[in-house]
Parts: sequence; C-alpha cells; structure tokens
Amino acid sequence: MHTLTDLREVIITETAVELYYAFQAKVLIRSPQEGTVQVQFLKVTDWSEEVPEPSYSVLLKEFLPLQAEERENEITVYIPKGRAVISKVPFGIRFFNETGREVTRSADTAAYQFDGWKSRISFQFSGDERIYGLGESDLNQDDVRLNHRGTIRPIWNKHLPSPSRLMIPVIYSSEGYGLFVDNPWVARFDFGVEKEDIWFYEAEGGTITYYLFLGQELKDLVSQYVELTGRPEIPPLWTFGYLQSKFGYKSRQEVEELAETFRQKRIPCDSIILDLYWFKKMGDMCFDRIAFPQPEKMIAGLRGKGFHPIVIEEPYVTKESRLFPEGDRIKVFAKKQNGETYLFPFWAGESALVDFTDPFAKQWWADQHKELIEMGIEGWWTDLNEPEVHSPDMVHHDGPAQKVHNIFALEMHKSLALAHEQNCPERRLFIMSRSGWAGSQRYGVGVWSGDVESTWTDLKKQLSVALSMSLVGLPLWNSDIGGFKGNEPSPELYVRWIQFGAFTPIMRPHGAHQNREPWAFGEETEKIVKNFIEWRYRFLPYIYSCAFETYRTGIPYMRPMVMEVPEDLNCTEICDQFFIGSNLLVAPVLEEGATSRKVYLPEGLWYDVWTWQSVEGGRTIEADAPLDRIPIYAKAGSIIPTLPVMQHAEERSWDKMTIIVYPGRNGEFLLYEDDGKTTAYKRGEYRTMSFSQKNLDGKIIVNIGAGTGSYPESVEQRTYHILIPGVTASEVRMNGKSVHSIKQEEGCLAFTLEDQPVKCEINVEIVINK
Repeated sequence: MHTLTDLREVIITETAVELYYAFQAKVLIRSPQEGTVQVQFLKVTDWSEEVPEPSYSVLLKEFLPLQAEERENEITVYIPKGRAVISKVPFGIRFFNETGREVTRSADTAAYQFDGWKSRISFQFSGDERIYGLGESDLNQDDVRLNHRGTIRPIWNKHLPSPSRLMIPVIYSSEGYGLFVDNPWVARFDFGVEKEDIWFYEAEGGTITYYLFLGQELKDLVSQYVELTGRPEIPPLWTFGYLQSKFGYKSRQEVEELAETFRQKRIPCDSIILDLYWFKKMGDMCFDRIAFPQPEKMIAGLRGKGFHPIVIEEPYVTKESRLFPEGDRIKVFAKKQNGETYLFPFWAGESALVDFTDPFAKQWWADQHKELIEMGIEGWWTDLNEPEVHSPDMVHHDGPAQKVHNIFALEMHKSLALAHEQNCPERRLFIMSRSGWAGSQRYGVGVWSGDVESTWTDLKKQLSVALSMSLVGLPLWNSDIGGFKGNEPSPELYVRWIQFGAFTPIMRPHGAHQNREPWAFGEETEKIVKNFIEWRYRFLPYIYSCAFETYRTGIPYMRPMVMEVPEDLNCTEICDQFFIGSNLLVAPVLEEGATSRKVYLPEGLWYDVWTWQSVEGGRTIEADAPLDRIPIYAKAGSIIPTLPVMQHAEERSWDKMTIIVYPGRNGEFLLYEDDGKTTAYKRGEYRTMSFSQKNLDGKIIVNIGAGTGSYPESVEQRTYHILIPGVTASEVRMNGKSVHSIKQEEGCLAFTLEDQPVKCEINVEIVINK
C-alpha cells in the first residue's frame, strides 16, 4: 500500500492545517469542538481531488480556531484541551492531552496508507492498552467481551446468521483517547492480530475522516462522541415500564384478552407489541381488518387502560402488498443497473427494498405512518433493517450497497422522524430497532441484540454486548428476555433473564411462537417475575433521571465497571456485572442452578438492597442469589428515589416518594421530572431537584433542594418517606423543628415528611444513636 511521502505544500489557516502530498493525498487537521481533532485524508492526483460527501452522522459545526507552529519536519497543532504533532515526511501524527501526556501515535510510516479504493489508518499500541466500544459484536463468536484487543471486528451490520452484529466504528482506549471513523463503507478493525503492537482500521472505499477525542476518563470520551453525533433523546416515560412482546399476537381478541389479564393479575405493563401478524403482507403498513377488526377502537381501548401500542415494520415491501404498485411506479425502491425495481426472493415473498437514502422515498414512507399516528400508535419497531438481505449489485440513490448498507437503518430512522415532525411534532419519538449507526440516537432509537438463542450461553453474552453498545451512543438497549429462538426456556432461565432485563434500559420479553408472559411458566415463576416488574416501576424516578443525564452528557444508563471506577484496575475486564446509573451495582445470575455468585465490590462501603446490610468493598465476595433475587448493591452516599407500585407508568403523579439514603459517605442525586410525553423538555419545560447527604460525627444532614423549573401538571406538594439503612436516631429535625414520626422499619430508620411544598428547600438533621 502507498504511504504519504511526497510533501509539496503546507498551508496554515485560522482553523486548519493542510498538507498536500503530490499525486497522493491532501491531509486536513481541524478541531470541531474542545478536545477533539478531525483528521481527513482526500486522495489527489495532478488533475483531480477527492470531494468528501456530507456526513450522515456528524452534526455540522464551525471549526474552532487553532494555532500551529511549523519546524523543519514537524508541525505542532494546538487545539483547546490538547495538541497534535505532525511529522511531515513520511506523514505521521502524535496526540497529547491537556496535561501534555502522549496518549497515542500513528504507526511508523503507516499513519495513512491507500491502494485504489482501499484505505488504512494505523496506530501504535501502548503497553497493556485496552480497547472498548464498537457496539454489538457477533454473538456466534466465543470472544464476546468488553476489551477488543487481540480481535478482528468487521464493520458490516448483519443478522444472518442471527443474532445481530451491530458495529459502529467508535472506540475508546484505556490510554485516554477515543476515535470515531466517519465512513460508512464496509471496513474492519484489527486490534493486534496481524501485528501484535499495531492496531488499524481499513475501509474498502470512501473518504477516511476520523475524529480523535482527548480526555482523562471514559465518561469524558463518550460525552465528546455524543456531542459530535447527537444527544440521545429522552424517551417517553412509558418506555421504561414493562413492554410485553412475542412472535406474535394474532388477533384483536388475543390482544385485548392479554391486556385484561395484566390488569386483573395486577402485573404492571405499559405496552403490547404487535409483531408480523398485524398486517396481511409485509409492506402493507395497515392493519389486517379481518384479524383486527376496527383497530381504532382496539387501540383506543388499550390506551384507556394505560397501554401504548407498538407495531413492527420492515424496509421490505413484498410484490403482493398493497404499497408495491405505487412504490414501483414512483421509483422509491432500490434498483437494478437499468433503473428497474430490484425484485428478489425473500422469506416473506418476492420483495423490493425501500431506498431510504432517497429523500423522496423517505417522505413516501413517512406518509404511510400518518393514519397509524392518528389512530394512536405510539412506538415503532424497525426490524430487518441491517438490511437483512442486501444484494451487492443493488443501486441506491446515494451509491452502491457497499456504501449505504451500514447507514441504511439510520436513514430509515430519519424517515420515521420525518413522519413525527409532520404529523405529531410535540410527541416524543420511540423506535426499537434491530440495527443503527452513529447518529441514530438523535431519533429516539433503542436497539436490541436480535434473535438470540434461549440458552444460558446467550444470556451470558448479553452483558458484554449491552455494555459495549452503551458506549457508542445507543444506550437504550435491550434483549429478547427468555431468548427468541430454540427450545422454550426453562422457568429458571426465564426468571434469571427477567431479573437481568429489569435493570436494562428497556425491559421486554420476546420469543418465537412461544409464550413469554409473566404467568406462562407457573405460579412460582409468576410471583418472582411480578416482584421484579414491580421493582422496575418503583425505581422509575431513578431510571428516568438517568435518561436526563444521558441526554445531557451521553453517559449511558448501563455502565461497565471500568467507566464508574476507572482507578480500580480490577474492573478493567469485568463484564458480568454493571452499574445502572452511578449508584446501583447489578450482578445478574448467569449460571444454571446457581444460588450464589461472586461479586466484585470496589473500595468503600456497600449496601445489599435486599437485606439493608452493609459490606466493605475492595474485594470479591460470595453473594447470596436464591431464585427470587440477584445481587444488587448501592454504594454508600447513594440517594435513591422510589415510587409506590403502579400498574402503568402514567397511572399516578409523583406526589408520594420514598427516598432511600444509604449512609457512610457524602453523596448527592439529581431528580428529573417532566410531562413524560412531549418534546417540551427541549424548551426547558422540566423540573430538577437536588438531594444530598453529609455524614458528620454523630449526625447525618439530608438536604432536599427546592425544585428548579416547572412543566404543566407538575406536582406542587410531595410527601417524602425517608429510609436510612443501619441507623437509629435520638432525634430528627426538619428545618429546625422536631419530626415525631420516627420509627424503625426492617433495619432502617424511617420517618415521613407530609405534604412538603416542592418549591421550598428542606433540611433534615438526624442525630444518630451511637
């Protein structure tokens, strides 16, 4: 492969450094935001220069001013919070953070190489450097893990053979940098397989533009990536409830009986998801009115009971569907070389593929949602959109299949966003998608891990892919609880998967022609499952506040241990336990027959959320895990708001709240509230409340800050029931006045503050019995 050696010209402007290598490439160095360096390679000849296409993913920004110093064979480029040092001949580059430490450098003589359409960028590994990110690797492989070093990772989204591979070219290094390659073409990362001390990214086509992020911790790097590609939207509140699914519910009668059973059994549920049976032919985009007569009345009835219907859709339109003749006539499908619609055999019938890279096709598909939106459908399930079958000789508006394949799902998401913008602009968009790309998070997209097997092996692998996906800007992740295909899960496997799913951002069981309802596995299983679903609803304020943090910063709901405790080297490879938010450590049970499991607790004091007992960390413990629970620990200093159990997320206002204060160190929590439905939060229509605790000698001071901001229907008064594990008190004073409702509840100090004005600050002083 060719390297850059024939330097002819260096141009330094206010916002860019440009190096021109004759008959090879032009290199541009710029900075779109603090701590981020853009490096772009444009192939050139004596008579032409490559023109980069607009990015599908990166939000357009003005480049920041930078300073550059040129020496004989070196240029130092200073950006806010870091610098890059360029070697002119051969081209090379080193990156330094704001402390002056070198975090990475290009491989000697191989910073950029090209041969025809193929391009490669290479970097030098540093010592025991670890690589995180990328998303969902192939679950059929054995090396599904958090650290990708020593692997080859293809950048080509697929689902055949299932389950999913959803790889986004963004990585994070333990050395303090991240890197996003903004190129949708088929590509691969090699993390030390070809050469042990080198990692590289190689694309089969397209312009190589990469963004290198400089930061001290993983959280900083993730935030920079999200700032570049877009913030994850706050989903509707109901999406954090329990969502019931299977393949599939076949009639209106079955759906309505299912909804009634949930309410009769008092098992909370917020959505019933309709798989392929809601339409006659794939691509109809309308209800089968024989199986689902008067669907408008069905949906109105479901919504009246607190259910939010979700329907599946695919990018494929079968030749027998009602939309095919029109789509074929107006040319919205992928085409043959001669311009005719590309028809191909497919399991749903001979089909065409909607060309979502065509703006006209996007609008046409958006138009098909108008009636469904007016009918009351509130969520969209985009399936098969890798796309599952994608012939290499297909012609698309934006180019060949090899170019548009990876961004195809993103372009489909943009079509649904267009439908909302034109028909219900105030309603939040929620898309549950099998595939995606950098930027999908801007459109309310959550992803799941595809058609996983109903096995303990596949359950174990879910944690690694969930945590890796959380790091690449698509944190709203879930899996098919119980597994989708294969033999029916045992009651034990179903329970353990439910327990894991209760602490993932979306909680949704699913299975192929098998029941996945909470009562489908016997009375004992139903009781345990109901308890964990109720736990989910009690913790809604905590999870929803995480959604606000994710929206503001990009820091995900599910977090690998290394993200929350970066200084603890014991956490660098752990992927069988995780944090949800920054306060709760969850350790799912992943072994058949296990009634305990090993849990690593970082330094500090931790509380078992089941027993309220405290335990010192900095070690691995053997935690009890009978079938009806999994190990969950809250770190000392945590403040966790919870609610009474509800049958659906919008059943009642948050006027009564239990606040669990885990003592032993100072801590704080920011509670977030809004209307849960509209996009008004983007205009500032929401409220936050800060909770904090200070642990002094003989006292605990709990502060509930005055609510900041407001939104329609926000509560003006709230009753707080305070629980403090492991503490007894001689006196409790609120704003200087004694509280008389002190008691002990199952190992906790408990007292109630009735009907407190939300806009007033509350100071509570607890005098501890020694």
